[in-house]
Amino acid sequence: MTQAYEEMKYKVVLKHAFMEMLSLKETYLTAKGAKGPNGTILFQFVETMLVLMNPLTPHFCQHVYEKHLVPALKTCKNVNKEPAELIINQGWPKVDESMLDPKLGNIMKYLHEVKHNIRLSQAKAQTGGKKSKKAAAEPVAVKENCVLIVGKEFPAYQR
Repeated sequence: MTQAYEEMKYKVVLKHAFMEMLSLKETYLTAKGAKGPNGTILFQFVETMLVLMNPLTPHFCQHVYEKHLVPALKTCKNVNKEPAELIINQGWPKVDESMLDPKLGNIMKYLHEVKHNIRLSQAKAQTGGKKSKKAAAEPVAVKENCVLIVGKEFPAYQR
């Protein structure tokens, strides 16, 4: 992300910041399910998004940060640090390498790939495997069910 900013490749920044980070947030929310998300993690996510987008839309990011995020952070009891008055003083987001688990990362990649393949298969099943969007002579029976079989061992994932 930092390199994309330095090279002024803002399309890459937007793709990474919005598409990939929002996808990660949705994955997190799905994984938490009924337990509900951790509020501190969601605040960190919003803060990170605002800091990353600040060079592109500084007035908007400062407004959201100042009017919405800072008051909410001040009510939290388990916030790591006091929020700065200006978003630009928050500093660039840093990844704590000690908290990264490559095995969990590989599992997540594998699950994303499985989810993608299931969605493609369902779309193909609903259209009867035909690519054209012309009206079919015969109506295709819509398939809405999917059966997943989960093994006791996780396969080795290589990329």
